[in-house]
Amino acid sequence: MTEGLFLQLYEARKPFSLIDTRERCEFIDGHWLGSVNIPLSDFWSRLPHLIRSRDFPIHLLSWSSKLQKISIAGLTELGYTNIITHPTCRPRDGTLGFLQGEHSWSKAFDEVLYRNTNFIEIGPEEYTKNHKKYTLYDVRPTSEYKLFTLPNSINLPNSNLLSLLQNLQEKDDFPVLHCAGRTRSIIGACTLMAAGYPSRFCVFKGGTQAWELSGKTRETNANRVMVPRAENLSQIKGLVKRWGIKISTVEKEKISERVNQKKNHLFFDVSDDAAETTPSIHPIKKISGTNMVQQTDVSIACFHVPITLFDFGNGCRAAFAALWLKAMGYNVEILVSQKCLDAKETERSKNEEFNNFKNWLNFDLPIYDFRSSQDFQNCSIRGSIWANLASFLIENDAPLNLGAVCYNEQHFRFIEKLLGIYGLKIKSTVCWNSKTQTLFKTLKSKLEAPCDRGKMYADRHKGNLEHARGYLEWEETLPEKIDADIYSMWSNNITSRLRRTV
Repeated sequence: MTEGLFLQLYEARKPFSLIDTRERCEFIDGHWLGSVNIPLSDFWSRLPHLIRSRDFPIHLLSWSSKLQKISIAGLTELGYTNIITHPTCRPRDGTLGFLQGEHSWSKAFDEVLYRNTNFIEIGPEEYTKNHKKYTLYDVRPTSEYKLFTLPNSINLPNSNLLSLLQNLQEKDDFPVLHCAGRTRSIIGACTLMAAGYPSRFCVFKGGTQAWELSGKTRETNANRVMVPRAENLSQIKGLVKRWGIKISTVEKEKISERVNQKKNHLFFDVSDDAAETTPSIHPIKKISGTNMVQQTDVSIACFHVPITLFDFGNGCRAAFAALWLKAMGYNVEILVSQKCLDAKETERSKNEEFNNFKNWLNFDLPIYDFRSSQDFQNCSIRGSIWANLASFLIENDAPLNLGAVCYNEQHFRFIEKLLGIYGLKIKSTVCWNSKTQTLFKTLKSKLEAPCDRGKMYADRHKGNLEHARGYLEWEETLPEKIDADIYSMWSNNITSRLRRTV
């Protein structure tokens, strides 16, 4: 890829997706800003939700002829027809727009936001010295807060901030927002500023990582969660209108019709801050708005397409996410409904009926497990071998007949098709489910540096102080590494829309 491809596509103002199909560890070691990492092994589960329309323009970064071949085969198998390839390679050191790390689009935006705003920050020394006048608020989702937090911190997820402005203001304390590092506390502080919060507050710089770097210990299993007194849709509508974001109300019965009519739109339900990227009964992804803003590339792979955020509460979670997605350059609207979607998820295959492992036992087939390395390590069939799909095909030294462990029938069919291109045949299949451990001898396994996981500062939250220090430094220097035009666009969006009003 020549320098400037992303900007060229972005400035054309036409819908596009720029995807990088290398494995996670390679992507984290260096990638182009604006590209979205979707490894081949994730195609079957992620692409249908990231890119809904099968004729959507997909610009594929080609790092090698072999990877390009199997990537195109995988895209074609899923029905995608508009694929444009771009040969690329690692550029010279210092090239703007080529970054290390993950979630670089939203992480870089956050650091540009930091440089364009002004709020008070304190560190471990100041907090320890004057802790009686401060009250700590952890702005991460509750599940993360419970794993570890600063001692005595209260959980106030970013996506609830707009519902709790009055609660915060009425407290006779000095709020200190924090997260595990930098990103979400900065976003939280700037959310208060954008909402015109009139009282004092500050940010704990570096969060729990800075706390550990100062030699102190985090608290675990905390359970102090701040809950809003009442929901106020009119207040949220007033804020959203000021921010220039469209918000409207929709009846639950009309949601399916609206979604099905707009194949090129992206739809998200951000009502539940505990949600992960799980498809609901509609083609709508349920996701935490807090994480969506911090890890945009996990949920959004398309540029210049309309994004609709559903909120089945008072609208505060969608308003929070929309504010920051709009500032990043996305076209966002909010739909509010007082009736929630059904909690039922997309119907899954009946794995136990699909399983076919008789040949496995009869012919002593080699067993390859095509699930993620994390799932393989947590529990795998004794004697099985973990296989990354892309590496398996590129190295092409597998036996012609094999047994496969998959997630479900959809996963199996995708793997079967790609293996068939190379003359490989799956003779027996096990789709993993709750009964697998009763049918086979299973165990926990260890893998050395699996390619589907990144290694950059991976232990920063596990007591590795060198990783914690390195990660904070990486975040702070991101603005110097991005294209000047992207920096300028974000700065203009921030200064024109998000100035604090007092």
